Amino acid sequence: MLSLNMEREEKKVENEKEIFFSSDCYNKDWILLTNNEQKLNHLICCICKQIANNAVELQCDEHQNDGKVYLVGEECLQVYLK
Repeated sequence: MLSLNMEREEKKVENEKEIFFSSDCYNKDWILLTNNEQKLNHLICCICKQIANNAVELQCDEHQNDGKVYLVGEECLQVYLK
């Protein structure tokens, strides 16, 4: 019985981690309460314009010499590509 409860708790922790890591980008409004907007510009998701969660850097040959980094939240990118 004890091992069954431990297994359930482990699965619960794993599910909580998945929910946390696979969520949408963060709302930038609450971060702007304590930070300057210019400090956050390099963290903005190109799709939803919020703070990127599990940021993915996009690179393509067309924009290689642009000198700008394009970030997208992992979940936003998955939804966009569907």
